[in-house]
Amino acid sequence: MFKFCKFTWLCTRKGIVLVSMICLISACGADHVWDELEVNLTHFSTDKTDIYPGEEIHFVWEAESAFDFDVRFFLSEDSRKSSDDFRVIREDCGFDEDNCEQDKRIIYTCFFSIDNSFDCEYRNDLISVNDLTPYFEELPMYGYVIIEVCDETRCERASAELNFF
Repeated sequence: MFKFCKFTWLCTRKGIVLVSMICLISACGADHVWDELEVNLTHFSTDKTDIYPGEEIHFVWEAESAFDFDVRFFLSEDSRKSSDDFRVIREDCGFDEDNCEQDKRIIYTCFFSIDNSFDCEYRNDLISVNDLTPYFEELPMYGYVIIEVCDETRCERASAELNFF
């Protein structure tokens, strides 16, 4: 059919149609495949919106990713992340990490003390110790907790109301 073709089957009509279909399917599905590889925050909630000294709060979250990622929790005056937010948790996550495994529902428990400490744990393992005194201008403080999960290329965020009394 074509004299310049090395592979005769490729230069037939069936071969050309087959190669065209493979290219078309690959091009259409490429974005979908990449989306599956990126980090995806699938759930975030808290068990309360108001916390008083001596109480605990649970942050429940789940994320999916084909690769390792970071999770960070911030206290904020509004529901948008900004440079003046106070980071209370930072963990490396992945298949080999004990404190935040991929594709599993994770519950971090944080304790708010009368001295403004806000310490968090996962399965009775202390993962962060925080003194919120510099962050609080006064109590009550009305604000939000923001979760941020990031891989090498992008971050996803969610927020929930959280007021300190």
